[in-house]
Order: sequence, then structure tokens, then C-alpha cells
Amino acid sequence: MSLPSTFAPTFVLALLLVSGCSYFEVAEHNMPAGHGGSVEEMHDVMHDHGDDTPAIDGAPETRITADAMAFEPASLEFAIGEEHNLTLHSVDILHDLTIDEIDFHIAADAGEETTGGIVFEEAGTYLAYCAVPGHRQAGMEMQITVR
Repeated sequence: MSLPSTFAPTFVLALLLVSGCSYFEVAEHNMPAGHGGSVEEMHDVMHDHGDDTPAIDGAPETRITADAMAFEPASLEFAIGEEHNLTLHSVDILHDLTIDEIDFHIAADAGEETTGGIVFEEAGTYLAYCAVPGHRQAGMEMQITVR
């Protein structure tokens, strides 16, 4: 006896409905590699991402797009002591931009943007990254050169 090709998905859906499992309980077992933690932890990160670094009044602005686990542009260059605003625009899901060495953090949910001010006091190469669990591990980093 052969079962129709739609039997398995329909059967699984019926089991979920009967058992009372939610999508998030099932999704937790199917999290992408590198997204460690539970769905609840991801939800907390996505809706409580901390305080954003404030913008600097009158400073020039550079727009950064976050989409599909990448930043565009992938690198930036600034002068020592130059005040500048970075505006993060997230296309798809929550992303943030973190630069540990200067205690900088901004985050934007899907379709939103956030602006924060930066000033680098020392020359060098700085690594900016997305701190949402799994994003940095997926390659969501950008290089900032300060001269």
C-alpha cells in the first residue's frame, strides 16, 4: 500500500495540533547551526538588545545595510578623532553593530534603522560585528580602518 506524498507533512501537523506543541517548541530543535541557545533566548535578544550609542549632533553620516548575514559596505575608513554617525538599516531581521574597543553598539529590527556616533582616538584596524547569536559566526563582520 502506497501513501500519498502529502501524508507525512499532514500527519506531523496533526500530531503537533493534538499534542499542543507550539511552533517555537518545535523550531528550537531546528535552529540553524551557530544560532546556539533556545528560541526564547533568541526572542529575548531580538527584543531587548540593550541601549544604543547616541548619535553625535551635526556629524556626517554613513549608512550601513545589514541583510542576509552581511554588512554593506564590508569595510570603512575614518580619520583619528573624526566624529561620525553610523546608521544601521536592517533589511531582513534584527541585526546590530558592535565595536568592542570603543564601546559602540546600535541595533535595528527588520525594516528599521538606528544611528549612533563614533570617534576613534587611536589608529588601527577595528572589527565591527553583529552580536546577535550565530550572526558573527556566520561571517557578519566588517573591518574599520582608522588612520
